[in-house]
Amino acid sequence: MNFEQHFTDKQKGMISLALEYADAIGESVDKVYIYTSFENNLYAFDIFFKKNDEYYMLHELSNSVDPSLIIDVLQIGNKDLRDIKQICDKYAQQMPTQMKIVYDNNLKKVSAEYSYDIFHSDSTTLTYRDIFQKWFKEVKNSSL
Repeated sequence: MNFEQHFTDKQKGMISLALEYADAIGESVDKVYIYTSFENNLYAFDIFFKKNDEYYMLHELSNSVDPSLIIDVLQIGNKDLRDIKQICDKYAQQMPTQMKIVYDNNLKKVSAEYSYDIFHSDSTTLTYRDIFQKWFKEVKNSSL
């Protein structure tokens, strides 16, 4: 396997994780939005969903979600992100500081944006969570 194959496989794993979470709580979703951040050795991973033209944060998809399941999903996603860092290191490739992955579950298509810029680690007030919530609002307001 080469770099692209390893990198893509890990992203597929993140998508599968999100879909498995939705399935585990008895929900079907139209789209999955995955956000990752890696700045100053801080790893962050989060997900939101589109279902029936409404947008839901990970913890909002169902009213009866066990909080430990959400924690497990976030920990597994962070582990996948750490694995991507190892893949980048192994192949001497730069690790993206930010990834925005969108999976259309109806069309079975994925799109992704990668950035290598600094977004929050040089700020005394911004966190990865602020950037994630901003993206959530942008997507929700534009109905992407």
